Amino acid sequence: MAEEGNPFQAITAPLALVLQPPAAPARSGLTCDPAALIAQCEEELALEEKLFTHAREVIKQAQTLRSRAVSRMHRGDLPGAAELVQKLRELPGPEQILAEATPDQRLRLYGVSGLGSLTEQRVSVEGLYSFVTTGKLTVAEAKPMVPELQCAEDERWLLGLLMAADDLRPYAVNRAQVLDLHSLQHCLKVAQCLEEALLQFDLRNSDLRRRSDGLKYVVKKFEELVYEVTMGLQRDGKFDEVAAAAPVAAPDSPPSIDLTVMAAVRERYVWYDLQREAILKQSRDVAKNGKNAVHSLQRGDFKRCASLLETCAKDADRIDTEIVSKCPGLRSSLAYPVEEVMEALAFRAFLKDSTVPSLAEIQVDVGKFKVCSTEYLGALSDLTGEVLRQGIRSAQTMDTEKFEKCLSLVQAVHTGFCELTSMSPHLRKKANAVGGSVTKLEAVKFEQTLLKTGRSKMAGAIDLSGPDEGEAD
Repeated sequence: MAEEGNPFQAITAPLALVLQPPAAPARSGLTCDPAALIAQCEEELALEEKLFTHAREVIKQAQTLRSRAVSRMHRGDLPGAAELVQKLRELPGPEQILAEATPDQRLRLYGVSGLGSLTEQRVSVEGLYSFVTTGKLTVAEAKPMVPELQCAEDERWLLGLLMAADDLRPYAVNRAQVLDLHSLQHCLKVAQCLEEALLQFDLRNSDLRRRSDGLKYVVKKFEELVYEVTMGLQRDGKFDEVAAAAPVAAPDSPPSIDLTVMAAVRERYVWYDLQREAILKQSRDVAKNGKNAVHSLQRGDFKRCASLLETCAKDADRIDTEIVSKCPGLRSSLAYPVEEVMEALAFRAFLKDSTVPSLAEIQVDVGKFKVCSTEYLGALSDLTGEVLRQGIRSAQTMDTEKFEKCLSLVQAVHTGFCELTSMSPHLRKKANAVGGSVTKLEAVKFEQTLLKTGRSKMAGAIDLSGPDEGEAD
């Protein structure tokens, strides 16, 4: 019996034994090394991760400075707030952060890193500081930090303006405490003007629309404060005196809301929205044809696959020329469709030549439309899902040679992903899906081994249910 206080006394641990190492993955039937092709993307991915990390650090600094500056303004510490506003202005903008990136990387990283929030932070702080010191809420002009993203920056500019308006609520409550009716009335007029200006926009279902809907609560708060302060002054018999002392703006004073800038932003927003709707509709055709090309290959219809891929290349080139060239910020709308097309190209090469094309080779087939490493790796991840289906089908027909080739490809792609030192969250999710495909094919191989001994229990031995193998959203 184990001694009291030592519950491990009765446990006997086996002695250490040196076992055989795991068998290295085979490269049965493949004419290329997919892991080496994936490794070629490492340099580009490392640069993107470096820039992404830098962007997130700057965004965190901007958020901290904004929070402190707004707090100081609400406490009446305008000199202290001015110091923080200046520090916020001195932070590097998206153009400086992404200086090392290619134009395509700049567009992609701007979206995934959240760099647009820098515009929002700056506009909100400068708008509030301008209002407190000059009575004007809108900052000078909606100038883009990244020229290719003027329309996206416009939307962030509007979001910053709405954030500044929301930050007026604590200021209004502070002035209400000393019955400053004129400041409250001015806050109300400015909020009502901004609300009316935003009503001129046909906003799509987005963060901007949701935030603009919340502006009515700011207006309501100001209305309540004006009413309550007015009633308080009337009870004290001071209303007429206060009303008579109402300040009058100088004739050359600027408007509190620059409607000229708002009109220019609205004009660009309308144009951008038309382009966005157009690319969403047209890119769906590219994605559909790309997926149908994959399905054609699963049926063995190479002729139809070639026709569909040719159509995809032409459509992608046309979209790039007619829309993306004019509005580069919409390039991300083609990321998923392009991955589908590259997946079909890679799957066709695997079925015909037992190989995987490199990024440069796929670029030739895609045409003039430029693809990137992230899209290429996403396509290879999705490819393993289709190869998994081929492998399962081969196992069912006892085609061992084809099954081993499928297993080799999936293992090689998984090895390539595992060796990458830099991956975005999107690619990590893709890599995890590839690992699932490897697990399922290795389970099938184990079943094949048991079959040879006559001990297989194939029914229920492997679970092929769940999400699309090798593919991640």
